[in-house]
Amino acid sequence: MGYSWNEWLRHMSPDVLAENRDIFQRELAQQGPGRGAPTEHEEAVALAAWIRAQEGRYPQLRYMTHHEAGGHRHGAVAARIRAEGQRPGVPDYMLYWSNGRYVGLAIELKRADRSNHPTAEQRAWLDWLAGQGWRCEVAYGVEEAIRVIEEYLGVG
Repeated sequence: MGYSWNEWLRHMSPDVLAENRDIFQRELAQQGPGRGAPTEHEEAVALAAWIRAQEGRYPQLRYMTHHEAGGHRHGAVAARIRAEGQRPGVPDYMLYWSNGRYVGLAIELKRADRSNHPTAEQRAWLDWLAGQGWRCEVAYGVEEAIRVIEEYLGVG
């Protein structure tokens, strides 16, 4: 079973908590009894906090970034980012660091309850990147994503 927000917060370093206080308070306020599995956004916020908290231990994580390619946006914002070159289906997280076996790591993050799945565009990106020497994974939930990252770094 996945961690609750309160459990995640207990694992965060004080500087990460301070830097993201508003986000965490908003997420906690939205939680209620019997609310169900975390949303993909909540999973992403928890993963980003974990990545920041682990950068001192694993400096390679400084080169892991989130690509905001999905989600619902106002039409003007969507048009602007498309004009800037955004492409649909780019994996959510990419680690631009070679571990000697792979060129980098690409993760498409989905909800832990498996209620959503990669789109055809997301699968196409993962397949193409794998052909270029990347390790590509679909992670269902933050715990699975962390396991993949730790394996990639050689610590899992």
